[in-house]
Amino acid sequence: MAFKGLGQAFEIDQQPFSGGLNLAMSFTADAYDAIGEMFAEQPRQDLDPIMDLLAVYQGHLANFPERCNVISYATLAEIQHFHKIRVRDFKSQMQHYLQQQITFFQKVTLKLEEALQKYDTA
Repeated sequence: MAFKGLGQAFEIDQQPFSGGLNLAMSFTADAYDAIGEMFAEQPRQDLDPIMDLLAVYQGHLANFPERCNVISYATLAEIQHFHKIRVRDFKSQMQHYLQQQITFFQKVTLKLEEALQKYDTA
């Protein structure tokens, strides 16, 4: 919002040499608006899947006290299996999360670099 207001203030100056800067300021404001939208949308790509997985595991763990009143080899085997699956699932989910974060911040970087280039011709 600050860049938009600054750009609008600069547009009052209608000198020919101000046009490039005014356009660059307007582009910068739009770039930050787009980046804000990217941040708003990003959790669906990375954080929401982790939260869903945590909810599933919360349900699994809630059942353990009921089923572990009498510990047996079957229960111990089930617990070991649970931990193997947990490692597999969270490894995969964290890899996905980090890949999505890398992609997201690459997009943010590209948007900022594009805004920076506008000043070269201002």
